[in-house]
Amino acid sequence: MNRRMLVLVEVLLGVILHVKYSFSQTPIIGYDEVSWGASIETVRQHYPKITDLQFNIIDDGRRVFEENVNIGGKGNITSLKVDAIVTTANSGLLGGGGVDGAIHRAGGSQILEECKAIREKQGKLPAGGAVITSAGNLPAKYVIHNVGPVWEGGAHDESVKLANCYLNSLQLAIDNDCKTVAFPNISIGVFSYPKQEAAKIALKTVTDFLSEYREIEKVVFCCFDEENYGIFLG
Repeated sequence: MNRRMLVLVEVLLGVILHVKYSFSQTPIIGYDEVSWGASIETVRQHYPKITDLQFNIIDDGRRVFEENVNIGGKGNITSLKVDAIVTTANSGLLGGGGVDGAIHRAGGSQILEECKAIREKQGKLPAGGAVITSAGNLPAKYVIHNVGPVWEGGAHDESVKLANCYLNSLQLAIDNDCKTVAFPNISIGVFSYPKQEAAKIALKTVTDFLSEYREIEKVVFCCFDEENYGIFLG
């Protein structure tokens, strides 16, 4: 990873600045935070010691986010015409409820049969892991199956596992020549991951990845409901 990417990661982690993701075009400056909508002039006014390099990195990250990330409202991920849709599977890859169940029902038995073959070959999938199958009857080309972490208070590497869901899924997408990918809200729901924190990890991880690997042209976050939509925008 080169110096520009290291600085980008540092900026987005909040070591230099805590960046609040926002589509707002109005400068929003609070205590030690800068939104994507804040102008460089506003940032410079509040943080006069930041170097030109760091300003350029902030611009790079914001540009990638605005050009390559789309947050969708309440919708059905199974209907999206993208190269790959992502599902939050159980470790056994045998289908389940929620998003995973909807994808298996809409995609047909072919997806389940491929999942069974993968499990027979490599066993259960750990939290943060990802595998890929065809999409059966879905308009997408592929389904990427990952296992989100169950929230256990935050002391069991849940944040690392959640970030790995996005990283491993995006890498599988690149490996299979996918240009467009749609994600659900991973681990938000029955896995009880705090929604604000999960959204922050999702947005940061995807933006960082797209800043370094330009093969993916568009990532869509298909939000389950209006609450999650608001959180991801927020």
